[in-house]
Formats: sequence, structure tokens, C-alpha cells
Amino acid sequence: MTVGHERKRDMLWTYSDGGRKAAGFQGDAGDCVCRAIAIAAGKPYREVYNRLAQLNKEAGGKKSARDGVPRKVYDQYFLELGGVWTPTMRVGQGCKVHLRKSELPEGRLVCRCSGHMVAVIDGVAYDTHDPRRGGDRCVYGYWTLPAPAFHQCMAVTARGTQCLNHAQPECMYCTAHSKKVVDSCLHGGV
Repeated sequence: MTVGHERKRDMLWTYSDGGRKAAGFQGDAGDCVCRAIAIAAGKPYREVYNRLAQLNKEAGGKKSARDGVPRKVYDQYFLELGGVWTPTMRVGQGCKVHLRKSELPEGRLVCRCSGHMVAVIDGVAYDTHDPRRGGDRCVYGYWTLPAPAFHQCMAVTARGTQCLNHAQPECMYCTAHSKKVVDSCLHGGV
């Protein structure tokens, strides 16, 4: 029993709003698509939000990404980013892949789950809440994104702010400390 329990809990979760607060957005939002893309693609939240809002308007929706966007809109954006879609579930097949490190490949992924999208980078989930459901959450498929030219530091300081310095190579903080909370980021973010 212990082995199964450990396998189900093999994915870590780290809080990240993808840069939403730092971009000046306030309040709660149904922005999981925008947040997950910003995190996995290493792009500024505002840039991702603006592009999704533009694509949504072109598709006949409102010029906003605050409360989600249709699949045809985010699929188009993933393709623009060089993403590759991998389905993990077919109609009538049942769940074969769960939100677990042992069941997903390494790399920068955006996993589509029931009513939610979540960024997973090298087996760690990044989201504003714990999306794992104890390792039982089904993954319908995932987008694999190329590594960004520059690393977005996912450091969260003790004050709850995130380093948003997008022009740094892979930082020692993220590599050496597994993205834990620190007093300040080595990049100087506070």
C-alpha cells in the first residue's frame, strides 16, 4: 500500500500566479489557461493575456482572457508558440495518465485536466492552488512547449512576490534550491 501511495504523491506543487499580480491584475479570475501558458512558456503574464484576448476577440468572443478562453483559441496560441499536443485519453477509454511525475514526461508542459489547465515543469506543478487531487487527477492531454530563450525565475520571496526578471539564464537559485521560498531572489527580485 505504501508504494502506491508514494507513486500517487510523486509530483510536487509550487504556488505561482504566473506573474498576474506583478502585471497589475487584481482579484480572482478564471485565468488558468493564461497562467499556465505564462509559466510553462516563461513569458510575461501581460504578454500572454493580451495575445489570448486578441485571439479570443478574433474568434468572435470578448477581448479578455480573464474568465477563460475556448479551446480553439488556446490551441491556436500553443501552435504559435511551437507547442506539440499529446492526447492521453480517448472517448470511452478511461483515464490512463494522472497528474503525477511518474506518468508525465520531463519538460515544459501545460496539462489539460477536468475544467482546468496547469503548468508542469520537469515534474513540478505550478498553480495558484494544489491541482493534484492526491495524484488522482486525470490528464486528458498536454501541450509540450519549447524551453524559452531565457529562464523565468519561479522564485517566490518571503513577502509572497515573484521574481519576474525574464532576461536571466537558468539561475542558481532555481537549480540549487528547488524553487523554495527565499528572502529575496538572486536576481534582485523582491
